[in-house]
Amino acid sequence: MKMFLIAAASIAALAVAAPASAQSMNFSNVQWYGNLGYTNYGDQDANLDTVTGRLGARFAQYFGVEGEASAGLGGGDHANTYAGPVGLHLANQEAIYAVGFLPITPRADLFARAGYGGTTILAEAPGAAIAGTHGSFDFGGGGQYFFTHADGIRADYTRYDYGDNIPAANTWSVAWVHKF
Repeated sequence: MKMFLIAAASIAALAVAAPASAQSMNFSNVQWYGNLGYTNYGDQDANLDTVTGRLGARFAQYFGVEGEASAGLGGGDHANTYAGPVGLHLANQEAIYAVGFLPITPRADLFARAGYGGTTILAEAPGAAIAGTHGSFDFGGGGQYFFTHADGIRADYTRYDYGDNIPAANTWSVAWVHKF
């Protein structure tokens, strides 16, 4: 799984580098940023609360890449199955994205992102526990606004598409953003 994430990150970096080179890309002017916030992860069975951190690099005015990692908060949620209620908890989630930015004002951006990730969910029933990790194609978008040159807030939506046999998940996130 980690090897696949590294490969996906390399592909995303190459995909961003080609179109961005038309903007006279200068790596000494890369804008690094990070954010930390709350994400609600929901599918047809449960809503799970997570804390999410991201680290990104904006290579030009319109293009960048970012990686994210999330960890579950609290006791999770319960899903009803044919065998009875099952406790669910998001153990962790990681992903890498290519990001396209659309500057609206000097302090505000809209963005769209697409990438690949993996999610580990822990399911617990009386006398049994199992963890399952699933890969997903992720896509979404959002906006960010900076109150100062370096600090702002971000809100976004991302859909995690796991494939045919697993329901897709929708996430909504609010985070503090800091430019380094």
